[in-house]
Amino acid sequence: MAAPPARARTDYDCLIKLLLIGDSGVGKSCLLLRFSDGSFTTSFITTIGIDFKIRTIELHGKRIKLQIWDTAGQERFRTITTAYYRGAMGILLVYDVTDESSFNNIRNWIRNIEQHASDNVNKILVGNKADMDESKRAVPTSKGQALADEYGIKFFETSAKTNLNVEEVFFSIARDIKQRLAETDSRAEGFFRKRKFICLCLRAGTNVARLAIRRTLSQSGSYTTRTRVIPSQSRYFHTTVFKSKAQTAPVPRPVPLSRLTDSFLDGTSSVYLEELQRAWEADPNSVDESWDNFFRNFVGQAATSPGISGQTIQESMRLLLLVRAYQVNGHMKAKLDPLGLEEREIPEDLDPALYGFTEADLDREFFLGVWRMSGFLSENSPVQTLRSILTRLEQAYCGSIGFEYMHIADRDKCNWLRDKIETPTPMQYNCQRRGVILDRLIWSTQFENFLATKWTTAKRFGLEGGETLIPGMKEMFDRSADLGVESIVIGMPHRGRLNVLGNVVRKPLRQIFSEFRWNKACR
Repeated sequence: MAAPPARARTDYDCLIKLLLIGDSGVGKSCLLLRFSDGSFTTSFITTIGIDFKIRTIELHGKRIKLQIWDTAGQERFRTITTAYYRGAMGILLVYDVTDESSFNNIRNWIRNIEQHASDNVNKILVGNKADMDESKRAVPTSKGQALADEYGIKFFETSAKTNLNVEEVFFSIARDIKQRLAETDSRAEGFFRKRKFICLCLRAGTNVARLAIRRTLSQSGSYTTRTRVIPSQSRYFHTTVFKSKAQTAPVPRPVPLSRLTDSFLDGTSSVYLEELQRAWEADPNSVDESWDNFFRNFVGQAATSPGISGQTIQESMRLLLLVRAYQVNGHMKAKLDPLGLEEREIPEDLDPALYGFTEADLDREFFLGVWRMSGFLSENSPVQTLRSILTRLEQAYCGSIGFEYMHIADRDKCNWLRDKIETPTPMQYNCQRRGVILDRLIWSTQFENFLATKWTTAKRFGLEGGETLIPGMKEMFDRSADLGVESIVIGMPHRGRLNVLGNVVRKPLRQIFSEFRWNKACR
């Protein structure tokens, strides 16, 4: 199996992801701008959805890269921002000391954290705009401290305008997170050290016992010819009657195939599978229906599948788990970060070597087929080499689109999605259709070129580099109309808004261009 590419060298020792949450207008963006760029602006620009900044600091001789995400406080963006709670290592809850409602909503924000963030996330309460006159203050310092004490978190009052406690807040939460990570690593190291010590002790005890046996046998000559009979009343040692593992091992409680998470690096997996197969052979009703389907499918087709040489049921199971790993975690390897802003770790369960496959297995042919499943696992799937299976999995789940759907409990819905995702459907367009796509792409590109040439200094959020959005949206609208959709609501961001207005919504171009001229005349 080809070795994974080497990880690119980084200029930091640790990456920490922080999140700023709170009501709209409390000054989250100003705090972030002050900390990351050391600047402050009096103009108020509402954050749209999500924004982020990066700053690298030093703590105890280590370079810590802080990736700080600024979330929108408006209710309409709540479903977007809550998705960023997952993976956050620290969260700053910000309220405005001159706005009591923003302080009262802190409890709601904490409930959101408890619902969407990890249990061990570090939290800190921040009362912003502390530079304002006392006459304008609506939340006294004692009230903020009392709320922080209630939840057992730290409390700071800050001012992005005067740079009051801004550095202290971010350094404090970064220091707490680093300490928590160090304690976690220390506990893990202690656990593995203790386990290694136990293994060494067991190994040493085994060696001592083996040495004693060898010495006894050497002194007694032949083990088969010289025996010593010990009277029963003198037998003070413990004797063990050895039986076959198959006779003594209890049949494990069957687990549905969809809930199997055991790794094949664990030695219990093969034993579990063998015992489960033995129980199924004795009584198919003693195992879960999914396992019954699995064993019946592979055992029944093992003699009829052409081109398969020596494929065991354990190998089939390992391959099945590899496919499932891509279905569950393939989106974590998808190419969704072209700028490389976020360091990602590829899940180890996407490595074929984890399941025992080697370079020599790449050109071996395998049969994948499970009853009542679709996509790669369809019972109508042809015999394929491991190399072609991995190639198809990479193309389906690790391309420029990520798919996350295995949490859906409805099998029919999952099968429908699998059919759309995993079935290779090359885009074959006739000449007329290709002409329509090209025409829409030209309209999109020329629109941006015209604005950039005509009004070079005008502030606009162009679509350069993303012009394919226009033919994609128009294709979606055409398909929606064919299916009977009567109205569509577009939640449009700044970027590409004018292009969508002109080429999708069909707002008159004359009106769009006249607004540019009107703004220029006003200036």
